[in-house]
This record gives sequence, C-alpha cells and structure tokens, in this order.
Amino acid sequence: MARISTYRKDLVVTKQDKVIGTDASGSVTKNYTLENISLFMSQRGLVSVGGQVMYKFANSQGPGIFTGVAGNTAFSSVSSLKFNKIDQTEDNIEDFIEEYAGNRIIISQVDDKNTYGIFTVSSVSRQSGTDIFIFSLTPESVNGNLTIEKYYVISFAGAGDKHRVHSQDEASANWVISHNMGKFPAVHIVLSTGDYGFGEVTYTDKNNLTISLGYAVAGKAYLN
Repeated sequence: MARISTYRKDLVVTKQDKVIGTDASGSVTKNYTLENISLFMSQRGLVSVGGQVMYKFANSQGPGIFTGVAGNTAFSSVSSLKFNKIDQTEDNIEDFIEEYAGNRIIISQVDDKNTYGIFTVSSVSRQSGTDIFIFSLTPESVNGNLTIEKYYVISFAGAGDKHRVHSQDEASANWVISHNMGKFPAVHIVLSTGDYGFGEVTYTDKNNLTISLGYAVAGKAYLN
C-alpha cells in the first residue's frame, strides 16, 4: 500500500468525497462520505452553536426526543410540544430549557432547512413528576410538516419586542398574570364592556404581576 503522503491532494472537496474508517461493530474497514459524516454529527449535536439544542421527533418520549403532535402535522397547526430534559448530545438541559420562555424560537429540520417553524414561546412548564417540559407555542412563520424520526434543531429566532395578551374571562377584582416575558411590561387594560380600565399594577418579579381593579370585572390586559 502506498504511503499516505504520496496520494494526490484533492483541491475540490465535495460532499460525495469519501474517507476511510473502521466500523465499530465488526472492526471492518469501510468508506464514509463527507455528507453522511456531516449528517451524523449534526443529528447528534456534535457540532453545535451556542443557544441551539438538537432533538429527534418521535411517537413516544425518551431522552433526546420531543413529541406532542402526530406525525406529518403542519407547523402551522402546532400550539404545544413536549421536550425531554435530555437532548441529543445526552446533556441534561433542564436549567437552560426554561430560557426559551418568552422568546421567539425556530425549529428547523436538520436535513432540510426549508422545513421549519418560527414560534413565540408563551410559556415553558415542567410536566409534574416527569423529565418532560411543555412548550406553549404561537406560530409566526412556518413552512412544511413535522416528520417522525427526523432530527430538528431549536434555536433563538431573534428578539423583537415581547408582548402578551392576558384574557381575564372570569370577573375578578385582582388579575394575577404569569406572562414569562422576563421584564416589567407596560400594562393596558380593556374591560369586557369595551371601556379602558384603570388599576394598580404590582410587579411580583420580571415574569409575574397582579392588577388590582377594586371591583370584579372581566376583560383583557395588553402587556408590552
């Protein structure tokens, strides 16, 4: 066999070029295309960007998996998804995953970037007694469907000003609102009568507030 140093250099690298490696299952030497190596590394999250995580979409939950809708569901019809605290790199991201609350995210298919959904994450909550986190989502810009056994990357989709609409359907003198916006928003109140409302806003923290109106009434609160 010729020495490696004597082989010609390939100055035009393509995804169909091959490298030689050893298969772990039987110590057999095989060829691997650069395209397949790249796909394997991206699907397993071995090459990642800060703020991005990788999951596989499947029918049943488990480490590295997300569920919540049936296979072939259009991104435009997605309002909630469930993610395991363990991502495809086998990292426990239960502390980081809640950072998506109140932000815009993009969920894109690894091997087809034209299949994606951009969402506003209204809340992230842990399913009691499980390793599952539930994302409540509002679609903004979408294309295509979710496909079972495909891999998807989740990343922040840019800031933009955060806003929320709280619907107070049951008349109450105190509207307790968990908005998860990560800031102290301005509040505008519209009563069920159509009139503007006025009340005292108490900020519990950057994600929760209470509006005290002095009398029981229903309506909407617009948070910006």
